[in-house]
Amino acid sequence: MEETMTLSQVADMIIVGSFITICFSFILYTIGELVSDLVIFIKKKRDARKAKKAENKESEPEQ
Repeated sequence: MEETMTLSQVADMIIVGSFITICFSFILYTIGELVSDLVIFIKKKRDARKAKKAENKESEPEQ
């Protein structure tokens, strides 16, 4: 026999679903922020390396 869901069970399912959605969104947001910070960090390091390389090229003819 089929058992019907009570209003309380439906409310519980909605609450649990909302909680899971919020947790999933928070995890995705955190991962996105970490990736964004990593990309910015890599760009800064690369620019610093390029600047140092250019500085070394300028000083080479003097030696």
